[in-house]
Amino acid sequence: MTATPTHTQPQRATIASLYASGKEAQAHDEYATARRYFQEALQVQVATLGHMHADTAQTLSILGNVAYREGALATARRYYQEALTVNDVVHGRAHPETAAILHGLGLVAAAEYCFPQARSYFADALKIREATLGRIHQDTGDTIHQLARVAAAEEDYPRARQAYQDELAIRTALAGADHAEAVFTVYDMSNLARNARQMTGWCAFLTFIWLPWPMRVVAALGVIGLGWFGYKQQPRATIWVHRLLRVLLALTIVRFVLSGWQIAWGAVPLGMSLLMLAIGAFLGFAWPWLKSDLRQLFLSRPR
Repeated sequence: MTATPTHTQPQRATIASLYASGKEAQAHDEYATARRYFQEALQVQVATLGHMHADTAQTLSILGNVAYREGALATARRYYQEALTVNDVVHGRAHPETAAILHGLGLVAAAEYCFPQARSYFADALKIREATLGRIHQDTGDTIHQLARVAAAEEDYPRARQAYQDELAIRTALAGADHAEAVFTVYDMSNLARNARQMTGWCAFLTFIWLPWPMRVVAALGVIGLGWFGYKQQPRATIWVHRLLRVLLALTIVRFVLSGWQIAWGAVPLGMSLLMLAIGAFLGFAWPWLKSDLRQLFLSRPR
């Protein structure tokens, strides 16, 4: 039977010192310094304990946390994935440490605007935390909070609202309704509703402006109804309201440009007007995909 590798007393003291220095630097937001200390601790652990060890996995996870705080998302993802591989071998999938690593991977994916991937990581972390820590637990509430944020970013207001309500129930059970975290959750819920009202209101207003009189009132009321339905029940309705709003905003901008052109240089040829309106409508409709591609292009550049 193979003995479990252990540290000698001097090695334990060295790692403890490096950990203390790394945590102190991390507390002061000195992430480059913290990373250096934790990397030195990792080197000692790998040399004495081997790669497949719980302590090694923990340090890899901490390095992922530090890299995430630095904004080095690709580095954070690499550390988290390496920690996950080790942790799956050492502890198995149904373990709180595994859930913490999955939560970290979700944070990285969300920061990279990869929301479906982030949702998958957070959902896996939530299942583990509920099974190992219970429903009424701080870490469980943290993961539900992130699921709510991802749902809001994906314009799925019903799912976001439900997640915030679940989070509020946990925060209230743990610390009471007057605790700061419960108050912040209530604020997030009200902010979600306010954002839905504002987006729907602007869309209805621009619809009213753009359409001729016989249609504008009915169309604007239809937009308001669609926005309410999207907030309460059907996220696809919200997505279409937001798409329509982006198209109308783009067309409004094009209209102002054409008006300025006409004042400065005279009448704009009909063909050019139609082309500019078509381009504006396309950019407004396709903006979420264009924005995602631009973000991925920026994030993929070497740092």
